[in-house]
Amino acid sequence: IIARLVRQHNSQVLLDRLKRNVRNMDHSKALIKEKLSCDDNEIATTSLRVSLLCPLSKARIKIPCRPTTCSHLQCFDASIFLQMNERKATWVCPVCDGKAKYSSLAIDALFREILSQCVETDEIEVFPDGSWKPLVDKKEKSTDCDSALIPLL
Repeated sequence: IIARLVRQHNSQVLLDRLKRNVRNMDHSKALIKEKLSCDDNEIATTSLRVSLLCPLSKARIKIPCRPTTCSHLQCFDASIFLQMNERKATWVCPVCDGKAKYSSLAIDALFREILSQCVETDEIEVFPDGSWKPLVDKKEKSTDCDSALIPLL
């Protein structure tokens, strides 16, 4: 008979650990350029719209996270994802339904920076040169974020 002692961590402990696993901005920039690169066989895409709302909570993302195994730009809120998996462990990406094991999760430094710069904007548009701009809801007249192109440094 073999007995195995298992320690279960709550979502806050897992989040604190995850905050140390930050994916470099260069990775997201390369992903943007790859998605917007022009292949001869495909129709050229000139920009991509990316939501700053979590697909799980429909609220603004606070801690942008994405599995390293996923190829999409869309992030989700790490805290919400971990809390949901604490209640019922499915570990499935809420964007693409792929596997999203805890060990594959990483905080996205680029989207963390974008979220800090555009507090009132819920959607951005990214361009092949790495620049981005906030998309302003037509109902809103002003935001705290200028709608000019912002280069990705």
